[in-house]
Amino acid sequence: MDKATDTKTAIDPVCGMTVDPAATAHRHDHDGETYYFCCNGCREKFAADPGKYLGKREAPAEEMPAGTVYTCPMHPEVRQVGPGSCPKCGMALEPENAAEAIEEADPELTSMTRRFWISLVLTVPLLITGMGGMLPWDWLHSLIVHPATKWGEIVLATPVVLWAGWPFFQRAWASLVHRSLNMFTLIGLGVGVAYVYSLVAAVAPGLFPPSFRSADGHVAVYFEAAAAITTLVLIGQVLELRARAQTSSAIRALLDLAPKTGNTIT
Repeated sequence: MDKATDTKTAIDPVCGMTVDPAATAHRHDHDGETYYFCCNGCREKFAADPGKYLGKREAPAEEMPAGTVYTCPMHPEVRQVGPGSCPKCGMALEPENAAEAIEEADPELTSMTRRFWISLVLTVPLLITGMGGMLPWDWLHSLIVHPATKWGEIVLATPVVLWAGWPFFQRAWASLVHRSLNMFTLIGLGVGVAYVYSLVAAVAPGLFPPSFRSADGHVAVYFEAAAAITTLVLIGQVLELRARAQTSSAIRALLDLAPKTGNTIT
């Protein structure tokens, strides 16, 4: 069946240009259908692998085509099918071919944004209790030294570090496995040590030597530092992902300026 029987124009399945079926001499029959091309180069590409171009054309608009290759902006040699994070630097991978990228919600940006807002809500009271000794409020000082405060800090810091910061621990571990240390290695190590040390200090202060304990027998904890670092790194990731999404949109806008209709080359 002729793909242009009922229309005056046809779309070149390789480059996307509009061609006149009556004027072009470049055509190819596939599965009982005739396809038209702007030049012989496009026709030869299509004839060599029709499924590649028909699959791309028929891919659903709301999701990336199956088999899309993703790469790292900082390490182009890192390539994999499907999204993920770079094992060398920890950055989120992006589609290798900007022309094939489509406008869709970035699941990583959505996840990082949700993690940031939840961690921010939990980190603010931690900062108030942790830094409250510097504020001129006697009632706050008495609250900070209360034994129950440490348990409250554990309740607030645990979801921030172990849930909101979990992607950073995953990337830190990947950097160790691939022997490519990066900023996530430092983040995972710093936040993890601060949280574990504080947890042991709050639950079993007697394990520490007397020089570590205050006059009332308590050991200093750093839950607010672990939570604050996690929250700051999260906002950094959100800003980075938003900037990269805007850059990708700008590139697609430039590609859309390319002519969609070309003269037939004979």
